[in-house]
Amino acid sequence: MPTEDELDRKYPRPEGISVVVPVRNSIATIDVQLQALAQQDFDGSFEVVVVDNGSTDGITSFIASHSLRETLKLRCVSAPSVPGECHARNIGIAAAVHSFIACCDADDAVSAGWLTALQAEATRYDVVGGPLEKTTLNDPIVATWRDVYEFGGLPTCGNFLPFAQGCNTGFWKAAWDAIDGFDETLIAGGGDIEFCWRAQLAGLAIGYAPGALVAYRFRPSIRQSWRQVVTYGRGQAAVVARYRHHGASRNSLPYLYGWIGHILLTMPIFPWSWNRSRLGAWIWSAGGLWGCLSGGARQRFLYF
Repeated sequence: MPTEDELDRKYPRPEGISVVVPVRNSIATIDVQLQALAQQDFDGSFEVVVVDNGSTDGITSFIASHSLRETLKLRCVSAPSVPGECHARNIGIAAAVHSFIACCDADDAVSAGWLTALQAEATRYDVVGGPLEKTTLNDPIVATWRDVYEFGGLPTCGNFLPFAQGCNTGFWKAAWDAIDGFDETLIAGGGDIEFCWRAQLAGLAIGYAPGALVAYRFRPSIRQSWRQVVTYGRGQAAVVARYRHHGASRNSLPYLYGWIGHILLTMPIFPWSWNRSRLGAWIWSAGGLWGCLSGGARQRFLYF
């Protein structure tokens, strides 16, 4: 008789995985990720496909001569025509040789059990996501600026469906093909949210792999952090506006008032209050609100 695990299976166990890593001028950080991928305890076969999205830092040559190119079955494909991770991921997935895809980013570091954990859940789900942690790759002060989605399940957005974060996600190539891949019009962020929502609305199943841990790297400067969170907010607003007729929505007005109140109360007004930890956290909160509101305004939709 089949076991309970076998009865619960939707797919066979993936024996091979293609890891897709979109890059754009990532030569300063990608080696940490490649070293982490080389430490995988995965007992199957895997390749690493680096997708160059218009870099000018010589990363294609760097990958071609990398010391791990044989170990990782490492190769680089070019995707310069459309800016953004969505286009880069689509090009990399199309070039992948395996039927199960794992996506990570060039500036993070996957844990040794990352691929094994994704593989374990891949038999039951079309799309799988895992948790992040913020202490390994970040300065202790920078790590206080914001939180990440750690253990406890997949994040949600817009009071709607869960999603797997693009820097830590796995899915079957057949599922990607069934929904026509990532939406390349979402250049400024939100592509991972939209992909997962579209998959679920098409009847595909999304699951959580708690062992698929990724060390996430924050932007180290105040200016970079502001730009990133504003981009995140605008990307979320664009996706929520698109799916509001399916049930996605903004938060309540008391939530907005509370957010504004928090920004005002924690604003570092006096010179002695402008320490880097407090300023970074305030920038993340204020920039997040500005990103949501300005992004919503572009969509003619109040989002926060």
